[in-house]
Amino acid sequence: MPRRFKLQDDERVLWESNVALAHEGRSRLARFILTNGRIVIAMSSGRRIGSWLGLLWRNLAPKTMLDIVHEIRRDRFASVELGDGGILVFHDSGEGYGHVSFTLTPDLFAGTMEPLATWQQRMQAWSSGESQPATLPSATVVDK
Repeated sequence: MPRRFKLQDDERVLWESNVALAHEGRSRLARFILTNGRIVIAMSSGRRIGSWLGLLWRNLAPKTMLDIVHEIRRDRFASVELGDGGILVFHDSGEGYGHVSFTLTPDLFAGTMEPLATWQQRMQAWSSGESQPATLPSATVVDK
Protein backbone atom coordinates (compact mmCIF):
# COMPACT_ATOMS: atom_id res chain seq x y z
CA MET A 1 0.00 0.00 0.00
CA PRO A 2 1.51 3.37 -1.01
CA ARG A 3 2.23 5.95 1.68
CA ARG A 4 0.39 9.25 1.43
CA PHE A 5 2.41 12.42 1.71
CA LYS A 6 2.10 13.99 5.14
CA LEU A 7 4.32 16.59 6.76
CA GLN A 8 6.13 15.19 9.78
CA ASP A 9 6.43 16.99 13.11
CA ASP A 10 8.43 20.23 12.74
CA GLU A 11 8.60 19.76 8.96
CA ARG A 12 7.65 22.52 6.56
CA VAL A 13 7.57 22.84 2.78
CA LEU A 14 10.35 25.10 1.47
CA TRP A 15 9.69 24.74 -2.26
CA GLU A 16 7.58 22.64 -4.60
CA SER A 17 7.00 22.26 -8.29
CA ASN A 18 5.29 20.03 -10.82
CA VAL A 19 7.85 17.87 -12.59
CA ALA A 20 7.92 15.06 -15.13
CA LEU A 21 9.17 11.87 -13.49
CA ALA A 22 10.52 8.86 -15.35
CA HIS A 23 8.33 6.17 -13.76
CA GLU A 24 7.55 2.64 -14.89
CA GLY A 25 8.95 3.20 -18.37
CA ARG A 26 7.24 6.49 -19.16
CA SER A 27 7.13 10.12 -18.16
CA ARG A 28 4.50 10.91 -15.49
CA LEU A 29 3.50 14.20 -13.94
CA ALA A 30 4.56 14.32 -10.30
CA ARG A 31 5.11 16.86 -7.54
CA PHE A 32 8.64 17.64 -6.31
CA ILE A 33 8.31 18.69 -2.66
CA LEU A 34 11.38 20.03 -0.87
CA THR A 35 10.94 20.25 2.89
CA ASN A 36 13.38 21.21 5.61
CA GLY A 37 14.07 17.50 6.12
CA ARG A 38 13.61 15.61 2.86
CA ILE A 39 12.92 15.55 -0.85
CA VAL A 40 9.61 13.90 -1.72
CA ILE A 41 8.46 12.92 -5.17
CA ALA A 42 4.73 12.29 -4.97
CA MET A 43 1.99 11.70 -7.48
CA SER A 44 -1.64 10.83 -7.72
CA SER A 45 -2.21 7.13 -8.09
CA GLY A 46 -5.88 7.52 -8.91
CA ARG A 47 -7.46 5.81 -11.87
CA ARG A 48 -7.26 7.49 -15.22
CA ILE A 49 -10.34 9.66 -15.57
CA GLY A 50 -9.53 11.12 -18.94
CA SER A 51 -6.26 12.70 -19.92
CA TRP A 52 -7.24 16.37 -19.48
CA LEU A 53 -9.27 15.87 -16.31
CA GLY A 54 -6.50 13.67 -14.90
CA LEU A 55 -3.90 16.30 -15.75
CA LEU A 56 -5.96 18.97 -14.01
CA TRP A 57 -6.37 16.75 -10.91
CA ARG A 58 -2.63 16.01 -10.70
CA ASN A 59 -1.87 19.73 -10.91
CA LEU A 60 -4.43 20.79 -8.32
CA ALA A 61 -4.58 17.82 -5.96
CA PRO A 62 -3.77 18.70 -2.36
CA LYS A 63 -0.44 17.28 -1.20
CA THR A 64 -2.25 15.04 1.30
CA MET A 65 -3.89 13.20 -1.62
CA LEU A 66 -0.56 12.29 -3.22
CA ASP A 67 1.35 9.03 -2.79
CA ILE A 68 5.08 9.09 -2.08
CA VAL A 69 7.02 7.55 -4.96
CA HIS A 70 10.57 8.52 -3.92
CA GLU A 71 12.01 10.10 -0.82
CA ILE A 72 15.53 11.23 0.10
CA ARG A 73 16.34 12.52 3.57
CA ARG A 74 18.41 15.69 3.71
CA ASP A 75 21.33 13.96 5.45
CA ARG A 76 21.46 11.30 2.68
CA PHE A 77 21.26 13.57 -0.37
CA ALA A 78 24.36 13.13 -2.57
CA SER A 79 23.95 14.81 -5.96
CA VAL A 80 21.93 15.92 -8.93
CA GLU A 81 23.53 15.41 -12.33
CA LEU A 82 22.75 15.69 -16.00
CA GLY A 83 21.94 12.45 -17.81
CA ASP A 84 21.58 11.60 -21.49
CA GLY A 85 18.86 13.48 -23.34
CA GLY A 86 18.63 16.38 -20.87
CA ILE A 87 17.30 14.36 -17.95
CA LEU A 88 18.21 15.20 -14.35
CA VAL A 89 19.20 12.34 -12.05
CA PHE A 90 19.02 12.76 -8.26
CA HIS A 91 21.00 10.38 -6.00
CA ASP A 92 21.25 9.69 -2.31
CA SER A 93 24.36 8.38 -0.54
CA GLY A 94 23.08 4.81 -0.10
CA GLU A 95 24.66 1.84 -1.79
CA GLY A 96 23.29 -1.31 -3.40
CA TYR A 97 19.65 -1.98 -2.58
CA GLY A 98 19.71 0.95 -0.16
CA HIS A 99 20.42 3.46 -2.94
CA VAL A 100 17.62 5.85 -3.91
CA SER A 101 17.65 7.71 -7.20
CA PHE A 102 15.05 9.19 -9.48
CA THR A 103 15.00 10.89 -12.86
CA LEU A 104 13.21 14.05 -13.97
CA THR A 105 12.56 14.41 -17.67
CA PRO A 106 11.67 17.39 -19.86
CA ASP A 107 7.89 17.40 -20.38
CA LEU A 108 5.44 19.79 -21.99
CA PHE A 109 2.80 19.42 -19.26
CA ALA A 110 5.20 19.81 -16.31
CA GLY A 111 6.44 23.13 -17.67
CA THR A 112 9.94 24.20 -18.60
CA MET A 113 12.57 22.26 -16.68
CA GLU A 114 15.09 24.48 -14.95
CA PRO A 115 18.73 24.08 -15.99
CA LEU A 116 21.10 21.75 -14.14
CA ALA A 117 23.02 24.66 -12.57
CA THR A 118 19.80 25.96 -10.98
CA TRP A 119 18.97 22.54 -9.52
CA GLN A 120 22.54 22.06 -8.29
CA GLN A 121 22.55 25.47 -6.60
CA ARG A 122 19.18 24.84 -4.97
CA MET A 123 20.08 21.36 -3.78
CA GLN A 124 23.56 22.33 -2.53
CA ALA A 125 22.09 25.14 -0.42
CA TRP A 126 19.39 22.80 0.90
CA SER A 127 21.73 19.90 1.71
CA SER A 128 24.19 22.22 3.51
CA GLY A 129 21.48 23.00 6.03
CA GLU A 130 20.22 26.37 4.90
CA SER A 131 16.63 26.84 6.00
CA GLN A 132 15.58 27.98 2.54
CA PRO A 133 16.77 26.74 -0.85
CA ALA A 134 19.08 29.14 -2.62
CA THR A 135 17.41 32.24 -3.94
CA LEU A 136 17.77 32.48 -7.66
CA PRO A 137 17.94 35.60 -9.78
CA SER A 138 14.65 36.62 -11.32
CA ALA A 139 14.14 37.93 -14.81
CA THR A 140 13.02 41.45 -15.44
CA VAL A 141 10.68 42.15 -18.34
CA VAL A 142 11.50 45.34 -20.20
CA ASP A 143 9.05 46.87 -22.65
CA LYS A 144 10.55 48.79 -25.55
